Amino acid sequence: MDVGSGLNYLDANGNFQPSRDLIELMQDGSAAALRGPIKAYFSPDLSVDDAITLVTISNRVFQTHPIGQYYVDGDQSVLFAPVQDSAVAELLPPNRVLYRGAFAANGFEADLLLTYTKQRLESDVLLIQKPKSPDAFGLNPETSLLQVRHAWLNVPVPKRSFNAVESGLVDETLDFGELWFPTGKAFTWSGAESADTNAAARLRLPGMSEDGRQPSVAKHWEQVATNLGILSESVLWRDLVPLLAELPETARKSEDSNNSLIATVDQEASASTGRATGKSFKLAQAPYRPSGLVLDYVAVVGGGNYTFTSGTTYYLSNGCTFASITFQAGAFLKYDTNGYLSAYSSVTCPASGKVIMTAADDNQYGQAFGSGNPKYYDRALIVYSIANTTIRNLQVRWAGVGAYYLYSANNTLSDCSLFQCSTGVKAEYSSSVTLVNDTQCAVTTPTITASGSTITGTLAVDCGVISVAMVNDPNRDLSDLDTNKNGHGGTYNGYVNFCADDYTWAVADSNYFYFAWSDRSESSGTAPNTRPDADIKLAKVRQ
Repeated sequence: MDVGSGLNYLDANGNFQPSRDLIELMQDGSAAALRGPIKAYFSPDLSVDDAITLVTISNRVFQTHPIGQYYVDGDQSVLFAPVQDSAVAELLPPNRVLYRGAFAANGFEADLLLTYTKQRLESDVLLIQKPKSPDAFGLNPETSLLQVRHAWLNVPVPKRSFNAVESGLVDETLDFGELWFPTGKAFTWSGAESADTNAAARLRLPGMSEDGRQPSVAKHWEQVATNLGILSESVLWRDLVPLLAELPETARKSEDSNNSLIATVDQEASASTGRATGKSFKLAQAPYRPSGLVLDYVAVVGGGNYTFTSGTTYYLSNGCTFASITFQAGAFLKYDTNGYLSAYSSVTCPASGKVIMTAADDNQYGQAFGSGNPKYYDRALIVYSIANTTIRNLQVRWAGVGAYYLYSANNTLSDCSLFQCSTGVKAEYSSSVTLVNDTQCAVTTPTITASGSTITGTLAVDCGVISVAMVNDPNRDLSDLDTNKNGHGGTYNGYVNFCADDYTWAVADSNYFYFAWSDRSESSGTAPNTRPDADIKLAKVRQ
């Protein structure tokens, strides 16, 4: 069974079709992504109320538009780069739209890049120039935030969870039911990404970064009216200074002056409605490959609960995000190169038995449909912003990271085994995990912690062999051939007897597999006999 977020969508005739990471030009000059479960509509005028419209699977409509870039220091805020109705709208095939000059003032400009996939919509503000420091506006650069604000119209009040990020700021994970907003990142971008216009751009996933210089973008939601919310994404200015070092300075212009302080969010959110006459998207004539600093947020297609049932093999061809996950013993989950499973509300595991998570090419477990030559893939299980939860009885194989905890405190990983993983357990961004009776075999790095996280306990090395014992009577081995060893089963002087005409002998029960072997034999008459010095051994192996 193929399971994933947004794999298919209903077409106009009510038939399911495979989703595509695709944005297309419309006859009215706009652009739209219509070939996925969540539809996205993009106006050529970024300053109107419905500049960006999302329609969910249940036909709930979300409308948003950017307001501008701010500096914030305590209760003071300065709008230093408002959104521009003159921004040039371009389609970057197959799944990106670009607004050049989306934010501008006094010689400073920044672009807005939106990437659509069947799983997510990512919004990236790209600074291609170094903005003036907050002290140019009378604010303290040590305590000031650089902040991007968006107005959201006609949206429900989200469920919020609060997580401290590495800078000390508090990020709010926002759950709208069918849309979920994890923590974003600020990072430099060289523009070196592939320019292949036939390949859909991939989104950066939560926790994807291994670069410690990438500060988190902390979100804050303010409900200012029944149908109006303001989403703010903030980063400490001092954390951005090293990342901005190589960008060109903002051009000096004669009209430079300190911006006035903004008094109310109602003034900020005001925008015109409807499409701008005469404006339309253009098809980009060249790849978009600037160098700059990116501030991003991601809206993830998620929500709902999912149960992985016993005896079923599930194929995770891409990222799967659910609010809550329930595992039944005997379920098999197989992930492809870009496949992973994430939950942001709860995870329920069986009290006994095992759940197997492994690579699609691992044919030892569940339905065999791969090459039989597995390799390290993505992260198997991502636990995001979940506290006080015990995950137990998982066997994770061939994962880049077996269990990945993000913003998740006071969790327990119990009675789990990890095989052939690059990293066993990783905790990041103020997560805490206790390991209880967990094992690993051939895991390159058993545990990793970062950004104020802790992992208590260890992964004991257990590659399956429980015991190995010599079973021939050593005293009898000193003599010549011992015919007493040639019986089926039973014991001889406290040692196990085996049928000597077999080189190996095995039996299995529900938990273990027992086998014996001998490396030499010789014949005596018509019946082969195991040599007394053949060093017969017994092994007990975990299933």
